[in-house]
Amino acid sequence: MHFATSQRNKRKLQFSGYAYTKHRTAEKAEVNVIHEMLPNTQVHGCYFHFSQSVWRNIKSSGLAIRYANDVQYNVHLRKFSALAFCKEQDVLVRYSQLATQLLRDYGVSDGHENFLEYFENTWVGRTTRRPRYEISMWNCKSVTELELPRTNNSVESWHNAFQGAMGSEHPNVYKLVDKLLDEQVRVKAICAKLAAGEDSPLYSRKEYEIKNRKLLSIIEAHDQMPADEYLEACGNYVVF
Repeated sequence: MHFATSQRNKRKLQFSGYAYTKHRTAEKAEVNVIHEMLPNTQVHGCYFHFSQSVWRNIKSSGLAIRYANDVQYNVHLRKFSALAFCKEQDVLVRYSQLATQLLRDYGVSDGHENFLEYFENTWVGRTTRRPRYEISMWNCKSVTELELPRTNNSVESWHNAFQGAMGSEHPNVYKLVDKLLDEQVRVKAICAKLAAGEDSPLYSRKEYEIKNRKLLSIIEAHDQMPADEYLEACGNYVVF
């Protein structure tokens, strides 16, 4: 977990991912503690892990071959992950429309029913039952609008770089302290530059910035686009 701050000075606590094993209970306990200790904090999941979870279920439901060979089917399944870019209050209605279209246009099958059951149990819920993860936790519309990171890639990148600098997975405490002090010096230097008015790049690569700007332009046009057209446009930025 980590705090992320956008250029618009908004803060959000990002959650590393979504697990569907015995660790799920521990993760929920962590989130509950955060809400208790930091009541004004928004906890947000990693969009990459969300999409990967959807993709794993597409495969386990036996839908991957058709996904790879049928362009329209491919587009339709990606719309389910694109629900993350809808307004939170619209997600249930949009999901219901997608589910109806899936069964009507691509057939009723065990695979489709398994996939829809997973999506309802995990992400959107039912009339009488809440989802495993609240919509607010995986919805990315406001995160994107505020130019906050949708994933925890930056944190993983820092950990990889720091571990590389250590040169060992299990350093002794003296080496660890030395490297932490080096990191403190590095961060203080960055803070000094920011305090002096120097800009800090929001994106590690230009291609990421271009892609995010295009997605943001679609999200900003949300109210002017038909719902299905909007989901398809956002679906172009879904990567399984």
